[in-house]
This record gives sequence, structure tokens and C-alpha cells, in this order.
Amino acid sequence: MKKSGPLKPGSVLLILFVGGLVAVGPLSTDMYLPALPAIRIGFDSTVTLVQLTFSMFLVGFAVGQLIVGPLGDRFGRRPVLLGGMALYAVTSLAAGLAPSVEWLIVLRFFQALGAASAWVLSRAIVRDLHPPEETTRIIGYTTGIMGALSAVVPMTGGALAQTLGWQAIFFSIAAFSLVYLVVIALWFSETTTPNRDAIRPLPMLRSMRMLVSDRVFAGYTGCLCLSLGAMFAFMSGGALVFIDTMGLSPSQFGAIFLSMAPAFSIASFLTGRTSRWVGPRMLFGFAIACTVGGTSVLFALSLTGGLTLWIAVPALTLVTFGLGFIMPLCFSGALAPYPQVAGTASSLIGFMQASFSALVGVLVAAVHDGSAAPIMGLMFGLMVLSALVYVTVLRPVMNRPEAAKT
Repeated sequence: MKKSGPLKPGSVLLILFVGGLVAVGPLSTDMYLPALPAIRIGFDSTVTLVQLTFSMFLVGFAVGQLIVGPLGDRFGRRPVLLGGMALYAVTSLAAGLAPSVEWLIVLRFFQALGAASAWVLSRAIVRDLHPPEETTRIIGYTTGIMGALSAVVPMTGGALAQTLGWQAIFFSIAAFSLVYLVVIALWFSETTTPNRDAIRPLPMLRSMRMLVSDRVFAGYTGCLCLSLGAMFAFMSGGALVFIDTMGLSPSQFGAIFLSMAPAFSIASFLTGRTSRWVGPRMLFGFAIACTVGGTSVLFALSLTGGLTLWIAVPALTLVTFGLGFIMPLCFSGALAPYPQVAGTASSLIGFMQASFSALVGVLVAAVHDGSAAPIMGLMFGLMVLSALVYVTVLRPVMNRPEAAKT
């Protein structure tokens, strides 16, 4: 087992370090969303252009995830992480100083490339340092940290935008990045042996073909994409349902996310605590039951016109609770058989998940008719498909030796 300097495998310091890398995701998106109106006013721009500053980040994040993993396998985690976080810091600072919304759109793309390095390599680092069962535990804890931050950073971003201006959000992100650069430079040591073939076109394509054709990897990745796609359907279409249909204010809609976040974090932490003695098959089955059960209630009541806020919030919380188990189990399970190409595997998972979420966004726009039923139906359908993938593809092989190589 490799070391990582003072950040020892399984230690609290390592969990906090990786948790901070995972936090780059919500820092870059959730913290930024409350500032969109202020950015539009500040640049005297259109809603379409300001929305592009968010959409372009998602494009860069998907592309970056496909690139960073193979680079991390070829040159090692440390140099790629240092370069990515440096890019993230510079582009965050430049975004705060952007002279126009067009410049901000471009900078957000390159900021996403830097953010992708932290997101992808955080999981690869955990897999480098731990056997599969310990990987599940550590990823569960770090996913819980991400969930907790997702509840806090939108309020923080809104407060910064209101008191200091939207630029303060990017300056804060730049400061965070610089602190992490120092931590990486001083305390993080390489965790893998560089693979010269990792970025050569033919070996890289062979690795990706091996991954997508493997039943274990495909099963975990399919469940992850479908499950997170269902939640993305709510994130992208929920405002249309709860604000336009149910008459909630934007702040009340935001409170729904705040109420759901603890369930996600608790489930992720429980995954870390219980994965050793409960086993992934039982945990996954329980999680699938939560997500299908919650979305079935939402869909059934939306069809009958009986969906109210007092029912929707507990049902959504149940779905989020299930996702808190599914996310770390899928990431650790998909990476477990492939320690030699953990970076490439992590990249491919992230790219496929981001691309599928983008497709779900298109589906939300296509099916929305002003009522709750189409959005809730899409969520339910995606969760049912995830359950089918689990039962037919993943569950039969979860306890086989090839699903847990060290």
C-alpha cells in the first residue's frame, strides 16, 4: 500500500483532504448560482448569456473529467493535481476581474477544467491508497462532506453577493484554491506509479473499451448515471413545479434543498460506517428501495393531483437518503477492479454521468407541460431503470472476486 506523506491511508487528515477536493464541485456551482441575477445586472446582460456562464462550466467539467484521469495515470496524481488546482485558482481570480460577461463565459470553461482535476483525482487517490472495502468507507465519508457543504455554500454565496458583490465569490474560491495548492505542495506525496501507456491513443482506447464492456463497471456506472439523472431532473425542473405550480417563493424552494441535504450526508456517512459488516449488496438494495419508493409516491400523487409540499418534501428526502448510499457505493464499486487505471476509470464515470445529466436536462425541457406529473414521472422512470440495472446486471456479480480486486 502506498503512502501519501503525512496524509496516511484511512486517517482523518486524508478524509478531510479528499473531502476538500470533492468540495470543489459545489463550490463552483452551488455557491455561484445565487449570484446569477447580480451578474446579469452588473454586466447589463441578458438572461441567456448569464446562463451560459453556468452551462459553459458544465461543458468544461465534462470534457475535463475525460482528460484528467488518463493524465493522472500517465504522470501521477500529484503533478496533475498541482497543475489543475493552479489553473482553478488563476481562472477563479480572473473570473472575479472579468470585464464582460463574454470573458466570464470563457473563464468559466477553463475554471471547470481545473475543477475536474480535483473531482476526478480525489477518487483515484482514495483507490490508490486503500483496498476496495476501505475505499467504500472513505468515499462514503467524503461524499458526506460534499453533501453537507452543498447545504451551506448556496447561502454563503448569496451572502457574499449581497454584501460584497458577486466578484467576492470568485475571490473566495481563488483563496481556497491557493490554500489547497500549498497543502498539496507540502504534504501530499505521489500515490501511484506513472503508466507510460496511459495517454497513448491505442492503450487508452483499449482501457476505456475494457471498462465499458466490463459488467461490474457498466453496472455501477449505469446505476449511478440513472439515479443521479433522476435527481438532476428535480434540480432542473423542480423550480417549475414548486414555484410555478405550487406557488412557492424562490427562498422557500431553496429551503427544500436545505432540508434534503442532511439526509444525503447522513446516508453517506452511514455507508462509510456500515459497509464493512453489512456489505454492498444489502446496502444497495436498501438504497434502491428508498429511491424507487420515494419517486413512486411523488409520481402517483402528481397524477392524482394530491401532491402537496408536506408530502413532497419527505418523499424527496427519502430519495436523497437513498442517493447518499448509492453515490459512494457506485464510485467505489466501479473503481475497485481497476487500480492500475483508476484515473481513467474515474474520468469515464464522471464524463458519462455529466453527459447523461445534460441529456436529462433536455428531456425535462421536452416533457414539461406546466404540471408536476411529467417531471415526477421522469424521476420515477429513471429510478425504476436504475433498479432494473441493479437487479439484472449488477447484483448477480457484486459478490464475485472480480468485483473486488485489490
